[in-house]
Parts: sequence; C-alpha cells; structure tokens
Amino acid sequence: MKALISVRQLFALPTLAMLLAPAALAQTLTGNVNFTSKLQQIDGFGVAATFGRPTYIQTATGNVPSQIVDMLFNPKTGAGLSMLRMGIDDVVSSNATDVSNAAGIANSGIFIVNTPPNSCSETPTYTWDHSAGGEIWIGQQAVKYGVNRFYADSWGAPGYMKTNNNANSGGVICDGTASTQGTGSHCLANGFSDCRAAYANYLVQYVKDYQGDGVPISDLGWINEPNTNQPAYASMTPTSAQAITFQDVYGPILRGSGLKVNLVCCDVFNWSTANTYDTAIVNDPTADSFVDIYSAHEYGQVANFVQTTATAGNPIKKNWMTEWGPQSPVAWNPYWDSSFAGTSTNFNDGMFIANDISNALNLGHISSYLYWYADSTSTTGAMVEIGGPYVSGQTYQSWPYFTYTVPARFYALAQFSRFVRPGAYEVTMNTNTSACSRITQGVGNCLATTAFVSPDGSKVINVVNNYTSGAQTLNLTLDAGSADWIPTAYITDADTIPNSVANSASPEPLNTAIANTSGVASVSGTTLTATFPIRSMTTIVLTPPVTAGPVQLVVTPSHFAEGDGTVLSTLTVTNNGTGTAQNVQVTSASLGTSVGTTMPTGPLPFMVGTIAPGSSAVVYVNYAAGQTPGATAIEKITGTYTSSSGNGNFGASFRAVVPALP
Repeated sequence: MKALISVRQLFALPTLAMLLAPAALAQTLTGNVNFTSKLQQIDGFGVAATFGRPTYIQTATGNVPSQIVDMLFNPKTGAGLSMLRMGIDDVVSSNATDVSNAAGIANSGIFIVNTPPNSCSETPTYTWDHSAGGEIWIGQQAVKYGVNRFYADSWGAPGYMKTNNNANSGGVICDGTASTQGTGSHCLANGFSDCRAAYANYLVQYVKDYQGDGVPISDLGWINEPNTNQPAYASMTPTSAQAITFQDVYGPILRGSGLKVNLVCCDVFNWSTANTYDTAIVNDPTADSFVDIYSAHEYGQVANFVQTTATAGNPIKKNWMTEWGPQSPVAWNPYWDSSFAGTSTNFNDGMFIANDISNALNLGHISSYLYWYADSTSTTGAMVEIGGPYVSGQTYQSWPYFTYTVPARFYALAQFSRFVRPGAYEVTMNTNTSACSRITQGVGNCLATTAFVSPDGSKVINVVNNYTSGAQTLNLTLDAGSADWIPTAYITDADTIPNSVANSASPEPLNTAIANTSGVASVSGTTLTATFPIRSMTTIVLTPPVTAGPVQLVVTPSHFAEGDGTVLSTLTVTNNGTGTAQNVQVTSASLGTSVGTTMPTGPLPFMVGTIAPGSSAVVYVNYAAGQTPGATAIEKITGTYTSSSGNGNFGASFRAVVPALP
C-alpha cells in the first residue's frame, strides 16, 4: 500500500516531469466546454447487489464488512456510489439463502410465494425473510450514506404464472392471448389463463417488503434480458408485443398502488437489440405511458448511440445502462493498464472501464451506469473480490472470508460516482483529438472527455488519456460564466494504483488512488490548460473564486426511518449570503436525546468544505435507534465557517416528527 499523501505533485520533480511529458512526445490539443449547454441529467452510478453476493460481505470477519461498505458508499473517502440494482427472484432455486457455507450464499435468494395458489386470481400467501440474499443488509448500509436510488429489477415471475410452469428456462407470463395458449402451455390450466395482474401485484408486494425493511425502492423493472433464455436461473422471454400486452395491465396496477416508483423497461441484452425492442413499446402510446425510464445492457453491443425513448415531438425519456460485466476466464484483471494472467488483452482493466463509461455518457447519453457485481469471489470480474487476491492455481480461502481485493477498474467507476453526483447534467464538450471510435477497447490515441455541472454549483471535467505516446496538454475554452474558476485535479493511473497493490489484500485507499494532484490544471480568464499523464484518467473540479461579503447559512432537514431503527437526517446547508463560506463544518447534531454521527458512524464535526453564494451542500447524519416513531423531538444543528469577515457560526433548531417505516 502506498503512503497516505493527500496531494500528489505532477511536476514537483524534474525527472518525474520528463517521464510524464517528454517535450518530443507531448502535443497540445484544443477544445471547448459550455457548462450552460445541458444535455441529459445524471441519476447516478452504481453496481448490482444480486445473486446473494452481498452476503459475502455481510458474513466476512472482523472489520471487513464495514471497510467495504465505507469504500463503496462514502462520498468523501470512498467511491460514493449513488445507486444499487437489487435483484427480484434472481435465484437458481427457490431455497432461501443458506448462510452456513459459501455455496449456499452464492446464487440463492427467495421467492415470496412458496406455495402456488389455486389460480392467478387468488391472492397468494406471501412470505418474506428480511434478507433477500443480503440485499436488505447492504441496502440498509447504503441508506446511511444517503443513497436513495434503489433499482429493483425482476429476473422473472414465479413458475405458476408462466407458460412453462417453471421459474427458469424462459417462458412468458400467461396473458390471456393466443400467443400464450399454445399446446402444452401451463396457461391452459384452469385459473391460469391470465396472470398479468397476479405478477403485477407480486411486484408491488416485493417493493413493500423492501420498503418495510428501510430500503426505499425508487425504480422498478419487471423483466431482465427478455432476449435470453436461461435454464440455470430465473428468466422470461416475452416478445416486444407480449411486453406491450403485459404493460397494459401492469402499468395501471403499479400507478394505482400508491408506491412512488419509476417504472423501468426492459433491460434487454445488447444495446442495438434493446433499441429495436424498446422502439416497439415507445410506438405504443398506452404501453409507453407506463414506462418512465428505458434500460439496456451492453453485452454484445456497447452504448454508442442514443436509444429511441420517445416518438417525434414528445419529451425524450431517460435511458440507463443497467448491466455490463465480463465473465470468466478473462474477467479478472485487477490492473489499471496491463494484461493479467490468463488474458491476452487489457480487457476489463481500469482504462477499459474509464473509457466504457465515457463512451456510454457521450454517445449513448445515458443517465446512469450500473456495473454488474459489487462483489464476488475468484475470477468473476466483480468490483470487489472477496477472499482475494486471486492467484492462478492457488487454493481459495474458505468461507467466511477475511480479506478482499479491489481492482483498478473500481477506481475508474469511482472517478465518476464521487464527482458526478445525482442531479448533475452532462454538458457539451468538444476537442480536436482523434475520434475515440473504439474506446471500449481501452486503446487508441485519443482523449475521451465528458463534462458536467453539479447540483452544488461546481463543474466537472473528466478526461481519459488513451495516448500511448506520452502526456497530453489540452487548452479548453470555457463559457464566460466559468471564467477564472479554480481547478482542482484528481488523477488515477498505473502510478497511483501499482499492479502490486491492485492484486493484493491491501487495497489502495481512494484518496491516494484518485490522487489530488497539483500542477495539472490552471485557468486564466476563459482558458483552461491541463496536462494529463500517459494512460490516465483525470477529473478536474472547478469551483468559483472566493468572494467577499456576508455569509448566511440556512439548514433544511428531511428525515427517513432506517430499517435497523435508526433515523437518517439529510441536512441541506444553503448559503443565502453574498460571500463565500469556507471551511464549513457541522460540529454537532442531536435529535431528542440522540447524538448524531455521520456516514454512518463517524463522530462530528464533519468537514463540508466551501459553499459559494447561492449554492448548497448536503450532509447525512444518523441518529441511534430508540426514538419513538410518530413522536415529536427537537433536532438541533450547530456549525462553523470562515469567510472574508472572519470566523462565523451557524445553527438551527427544528421540531421534527420521528419517521416510521412504511
């Protein structure tokens, strides 16, 4: 593990400068970025918590569970992941997860109907194990860090609702039409001709179960990869016409359920195939009215064009990239920019993922990017390898696991998730670099660039330098409103994540893997000049110049009941003054007799940073269990700041109602 230095200097030493930017090899590129020209809004970046994998983390020994959770969700010292994809019926068998051994944990979950009813019109007996293969546990942990975007996606309906009377091996929902009534179809059985409402109500119940345990499902999908027939686990294979028929019943039931969820469709395998599939739904006004977000996977075809999400003249709906992840044996490459044992290319290294996300944002105009497994074992290509490091031919450590490895690709995802927060907008950015037409290969002499304006008012530029010839200098023309803003640069490359660390049981801390680096970027007027190391990813955060004037900090809270009895208070601190508030920190928080901690157990004070006039920052405070839901309690907040006028204090007191679970 490298030394914990807070700031890396790119040109501090002449020898290092020569290595990074030889004069004979460096070239100057130009471009422009307009932070007032907004494109798609960003909903977040995240991973899948599916097929029982979160239980690997939950049951690990010692401090491993808390370390991994903090690394995943802490926006200050971790990746700040802002979304989780939860799997409904993502199971190999209907047996509940057996946490007595590793084999029982993997690839297991639950169905909430264990005994089929006599017909699809009969309300079944629902059961709930309050775990769902560890999804509830990891969801509860994420909430403590302020994560509020949980996408529940169903792999398929219980077998009794389908043509093949089997949860696995494809089949479709019995829908009362001739397409599901063929010879041998289970839909011919008395009482099972039309199970669309039964499946819709089944999904409503699932969402209520999650919410009852403090995991606020915000988005719901009823199908996963309808163009793949999977005999090994739950699956369904409806045509787009059958999907339309299902939406006609499903949509009104979900809209009328009282659940505040976005309806997502359809997680099709392959970006091009998804566009064909989804376009049919888009062109059906009724079915389309019950879709809020269109989604697709990158297998076989990456997100290099914008999906059709609306007919001409209608508002464009968001589209998400909801799954991509390589499979064994080439999946496990822990390095930033090198091939690994068993791989012939740099497939799935850090540069690969940095480029793929940039590609999907720029060309696919996605609003979210969800990688596959958050964690798994061996060579599955997860973002965290439980029990690592992987060594070919070595006997794997037995469960429960006590080590973990963090590959370099995780830090590429973190470059986006940490700095591009939910609610940000991508903006237009252009350079004269060679076209990155194959950037998902992680090779080629080009810069992959993206830019964003954040909810807190800051502006973000991400640059992936694919050049193999050396460091590259970029002169960017900024819009007038960004003149003389202050740049701070963060670099990830093979120097910040050495190969010896990337495949070790001592992961590189986020704050050194994504290194705050001086000497990278400068701004003069509307010209930003930055130099990017060879084969690297750099994030430049622009903040407005400090202005003199009075500071007025106002705190606005909102409260959420967490599944373990604790209470999350989301504090929005807004600067209504005309001067910049610097070194803002929340020094204390209390709700009744409970003293607040932050993210999720760190004691206050919590350093917020700088809040420009008219901008705001969000702080998450957790209060211990013991408050009575529905009771009134006084919440008190205190804090300090500095400004051009000297030191200052702020505070607030609220009469709050202790929230209850649904």
